[in-house]
Amino acid sequence: MTSSLQLSRPDDAARQAQLDAMKRYEVEAHRLAEADLRQGIELPKIFSWARSQREPPSLETLADKLHIADLQRRVERGDSLDAASARRLLARVWVNLAFYEPRAYLASGSPGRALRMLEAAVTIGPIQGEGCGLLREALSAATAEQRERLGDQCSPS
Repeated sequence: MTSSLQLSRPDDAARQAQLDAMKRYEVEAHRLAEADLRQGIELPKIFSWARSQREPPSLETLADKLHIADLQRRVERGDSLDAASARRLLARVWVNLAFYEPRAYLASGSPGRALRMLEAAVTIGPIQGEGCGLLREALSAATAEQRERLGDQCSPS
């Protein structure tokens, strides 16, 4: 009977290791879900702050407030769960920067502010789809530096 007990101990240890791994996964998934919720609450506040500024915030300030570099690092270096979460969060930031915010700024006659949002979007990924129309409309207010930074966006392949 001793030998069957000895055989079950490694099985018990393996089961416990699996349970521990599942618990760690659940804790991490919960932490990432909370981060997603926090970002969903914070993004409108950040964009509201940007609208309240006399001048458009600098590209660096906007990128810092949106945690773009941190999210990009997590995509590159995070484990699969963390990297997937960071990709989703970056996608949410990008769609606001590349579409919703520029559209609102152009509707209110602020192409310079729309350009700043588009510049920040490009730090995440290329402008695509309807964002290209917004970019073309906003380019009327672009500085030479902005034209240089955004010049390769939306060009036919």
